[in-house]
Amino acid sequence: MIHGFAGRIADLTDLGRWLNRDGYVVSGIRLAGHGTNVHDLHHSSVDDWMASIRTGLDRTDHRLPVFTIGESMGALLALRLARENKRIQGIVALAPPFVVRHGRRNAVFSPLLPPALRMRKQWVKPAMVASHRQRGSLLEVTVGAYRRLQQLIREERAALSHTHVPVLAMFATHDYLTDPRSANFIRRTLPPHRLQTIMFPDSVHHLIQISDKQRLYQPIQAFIGKNVNAGLFSTND
Repeated sequence: MIHGFAGRIADLTDLGRWLNRDGYVVSGIRLAGHGTNVHDLHHSSVDDWMASIRTGLDRTDHRLPVFTIGESMGALLALRLARENKRIQGIVALAPPFVVRHGRRNAVFSPLLPPALRMRKQWVKPAMVASHRQRGSLLEVTVGAYRRLQQLIREERAALSHTHVPVLAMFATHDYLTDPRSANFIRRTLPPHRLQTIMFPDSVHHLIQISDKQRLYQPIQAFIGKNVNAGLFSTND
């Protein structure tokens, strides 16, 4: 399980417990530069984030099939991992940001903004930033770190067609970061037999916060169970 940009693995804990009760071994990956402070995030890179995931994967039992569940940026990293490691047999992508809302994108790409400039969402109060920082979730990031996320988005858009494992992609209609056009993009890029998409009209970016969690959990559980039992994606391929 891979958390999102400036997020924390605790965001996915409830889903992990749900799957564990169904007999799955669940491992949460804390990405480099996350869970501490804005300075660490600013000085981390996509390569550092991928190194965290590879280390986590190496610690799992190599005899077991592996599915990755990634939220937001974590979904993009999961797609990259699946292209380089044949142990990955399926991906659950929660709100993958193939297209980003215009306001956020245009602000970060402005050449007038220095990379070290800190940003926070307009609706976030300073006290909330401090509270989340204590829990390891950063609602405050730097322009440079966000630009690295944008670079990852561009690279994963270009590479998506090379995804050869089943993908369950879930999107929120009222997402403040991932533009709903991301769903159209992945549908155009991946063949129907390899892709399942689900839209949640009453949710926002963090799908894991949906009130009726079974609506989110049950399709994930079914997707993993179906592809484990199908036995179509052997680690020996």
